[in-house]
Amino acid sequence: MMNLTLCFSLAVFFCALVLPANVQAKELPERSSSKVAVKSRVPAKVRTVRAAKKTAAKPKIKAKNKTAARRKSTRSRSAKLVRVRPETSSAASPRVIVRRDRPLKSYVTAGFSPSGSLVIDDYASLLALAEHDSSIADQHGNIFYLTTDPALQQRAKSLLEEFRVPWGAIVAMDPRSGRILALAGHSAVDPAQEDMAIRAGFPAASLFKVITAAAAVERSGMNAETVIRYRGGAYTLNQSNYRPDTRRDQKTIELATALGKSCNPAFGRVALRSLSPQLLELYAESFLFNRSIPFELPLGRSTFATPQSDYELARTAAGFGEALLSPVHAAMIAGAMANGGMIMQPYLVDSVVAPDGLVKYHAHSRVLKRAVLDSTASKVLDMMQATVDHGTARKHFQRTRSTHLRAMRVAGKTGTLRGKNPEGVYHWFIAAAPVEDPQIAIAALVVDPGYARIGGTGLGVRFMESFFAAPPPARQYVQRAGRYGPG
Repeated sequence: MMNLTLCFSLAVFFCALVLPANVQAKELPERSSSKVAVKSRVPAKVRTVRAAKKTAAKPKIKAKNKTAARRKSTRSRSAKLVRVRPETSSAASPRVIVRRDRPLKSYVTAGFSPSGSLVIDDYASLLALAEHDSSIADQHGNIFYLTTDPALQQRAKSLLEEFRVPWGAIVAMDPRSGRILALAGHSAVDPAQEDMAIRAGFPAASLFKVITAAAAVERSGMNAETVIRYRGGAYTLNQSNYRPDTRRDQKTIELATALGKSCNPAFGRVALRSLSPQLLELYAESFLFNRSIPFELPLGRSTFATPQSDYELARTAAGFGEALLSPVHAAMIAGAMANGGMIMQPYLVDSVVAPDGLVKYHAHSRVLKRAVLDSTASKVLDMMQATVDHGTARKHFQRTRSTHLRAMRVAGKTGTLRGKNPEGVYHWFIAAAPVEDPQIAIAALVVDPGYARIGGTGLGVRFMESFFAAPPPARQYVQRAGRYGPG
């Protein structure tokens, strides 16, 4: 009996302990299911809309961020432009009024001299800007409209850089007005020497034969067919062969051929036969040696030393004398022969417009000097064709790919002489074309210390190929510019 009572008590105790745990175990899932039931009471449509809103909110935030970033980037770029050109707004307003197609590039240091002539001191900036635009501004906001054509200016500069010219320059101008079409200087040896085109310390070499021929034609009545007797090699002119000797002078050459082939002893004979030191000096000064040439840039003064003996006279007439000039001046000499003997003042600025739109300056064509008679210039220009047809430049013109240039009558002259500043051989080429209606006069110079890849003639021919290949703005201007020339 006691055992039964004990067993029953234990059973009751066991149920009291186990049963609440079972009930709690059954309640837990009920609480969990009740929470799910609460969630499930929200309509499915509402849940879908809420989920859609949460998903769409993220792209909107990104879009706003992108827009803000874009605005910030734009403000940053604008700020950079303002920092580079703080005075653009005040200087550019008259430019928009005067000419809309050419944006203002940068500034150069320029102004007017007491005499009223234009002066541009910032040569390097000017040339750099001229490759991209034909108008610039000075430090006061005045707009300077240049005569150069950006395409021609860039072509001249690229030729010098492409061939890594040690020292060199290219100058092109309209012979009838003096308008500069291109002006470029370069030095692969010393890039800082960008003033090669306006420096006047280069020996004229055989370019001076053009002046000698003009003096002989005008003073002695010589012409292209005049026969000259000489001895020795075509390029040798020294103490042994400079004096005329009727018995020993067995070689003959016509004056035009002597000019085209640059025959030194023949021109020595021309000087001793027809000229004097004073007369040669007179004609050198007629072509503006020993004279200041007005120009917007600081153009060097070309110099000529009067020969003091017959030997010096012969050598000076042939191009061995003390005659120094600049590439700009060399182009002017070619232009004078193409312009009926009149030397036009070179000019680089066509007009100047003030910030308020007022035209402060407008260039006009001006004759500096009549160097020779019209008839003399015409005869010498015809003789200069021998240089291109069968003279020292014939190979370059025979090799040109330009059909226009091959079919054209071109008057030219080469020059080669060793010099010392800088050290090397100076290779010149001047030309005017076409002979019957000259549109361009050029001068090209290369100073070769021994490793130059091209000479002055090669540069000149390539530049003329570009000029006559198509009618660029500069060429169109030249074709319309007859009214600026003499007469």
